[in-house]
Amino acid sequence: MENELVAELTSSTGSQRRALLITGVARSTWQYRQTPRLRVAEPIPQKERGYLSRISTADRTVIAAKITAGWKAGNAVDHTFASTWDAGVMLAGRRSWWRIAADIEDQASRPLVPTWRGSKTPRVKPVLIATGPMQVWSCYADIVIMPMLVSDASLRAVAGAKKSA
Repeated sequence: MENELVAELTSSTGSQRRALLITGVARSTWQYRQTPRLRVAEPIPQKERGYLSRISTADRTVIAAKITAGWKAGNAVDHTFASTWDAGVMLAGRRSWWRIAADIEDQASRPLVPTWRGSKTPRVKPVLIATGPMQVWSCYADIVIMPMLVSDASLRAVAGAKKSA
């Protein structure tokens, strides 16, 4: 049925792409339906497939031990990852460390992450004093002060002032 419809639309429009667009069938789906792959007798689930970038069980155990030791020292997963990498050991990527940390059963020693809701004490505002040029940098780089030519009338209009005689 679908083949006949696409064939008829192809002959009337002159393009198989247009016919597939009209019927709402993707070109890749059409190609797969015309030449399907051979069926696999016993497919292997993705979880069980072996590939080069898979983290070995031994490496996962080492990473879990390092994360647990970091938690006991009061360090977050990112800190432990960075410290291990600084020591010249790269077992897995940062996101993989977080996945392994989520799989650790004993989460009791995991340090609490400070949040805005958890802290009621106000934070101390930093006071920066510059005694010369280029000594203090601000993280507010999107604020730009540009000199402008402003006439007396437009300045009064902005300020809402009246010119007295």
